[in-house]
Amino acid sequence: MPAPCDPCRAALPFPAAAVDQDALTFLLQVTEFKCGGFVIGFKCSHCLFDAIGVGQFILAVSELARGLPQPTIKPVWCREAFPGPANFHQLYDRQLSTAPTAPPPPTFQLEHCTMDIPLDVISKLKNSFLKETGKNCSVFDVMTAFVWQCRTRAIGLPPDAELTLNFPANVRQELHRELPADGGYYGNCVYHIVVEATSGEIADAPLFDVVRRIGSAKESLSSKFAKWLKGDPDETPLPSSFSYGSMSFTDLRRAAFVKSDYGWGPPDRVVPIFDHPVGLCVFLNSPAPRKGVRLMTHCVVKEQLQAFKDEIKKLV
Repeated sequence: MPAPCDPCRAALPFPAAAVDQDALTFLLQVTEFKCGGFVIGFKCSHCLFDAIGVGQFILAVSELARGLPQPTIKPVWCREAFPGPANFHQLYDRQLSTAPTAPPPPTFQLEHCTMDIPLDVISKLKNSFLKETGKNCSVFDVMTAFVWQCRTRAIGLPPDAELTLNFPANVRQELHRELPADGGYYGNCVYHIVVEATSGEIADAPLFDVVRRIGSAKESLSSKFAKWLKGDPDETPLPSSFSYGSMSFTDLRRAAFVKSDYGWGPPDRVVPIFDHPVGLCVFLNSPAPRKGVRLMTHCVVKEQLQAFKDEIKKLV
């Protein structure tokens, strides 16, 4: 499958030039083909939805399109139930006042790359972690560690260069007293987990050690989120800076839009289109009949793309 490019972008909705796109929260466009197929392209504001929320919304649209009288999961607004630090504005002002002068936007041009990791390879990695540590790990943990290490080796930063990895974690389970027990909250409800290390620590470490770093960071979610809700000034859900050493991961394998059905079955392809200023990797399910994880990356410059692919292929 080709990487996201101009033909894919043509399926996205684009309002008239006179319209302020930043003021729009959700746009949707259906493109029909002569063969009978169609593409549903949408844009949404992250202030309104997270991946789970927009997935629920798209799934609800598909259910109504099939003739269901109401969505399986009824949407709830519930914004008033979502808590935040009482001193949120003071924390925000403090962060702005103490932050160093922001560097200019990155000038490097990152390349898109799509690769599939077979299920047997993923199982091999998970079994290796179990053998080394006596503990199980998730597919997300081992794939994130694997891609982060491959990318770190490919870009070849000095061993003492600082790296930052971050990924959004769903915190609905942390708000079980505030949000409805049967789900339906469509809003943005994530807290970013941050992992920091040096280039040498990630490039030279055994993979199981990198997996363990990510697992430990995930285990700290509840305590960090609770401290943030209490207004702890030392807790922030985002990295303090972004650079070429930064890397973000997003897991869309279970987002509801991957199983939306308008009457012809689930989508044949799901293609996230992104223009991210720093390294990004999106996890999707490999298209049937293959089983595994599809990596859609936008994380290295052109000169390092082949080295990145070669690092991935060493295992695959």
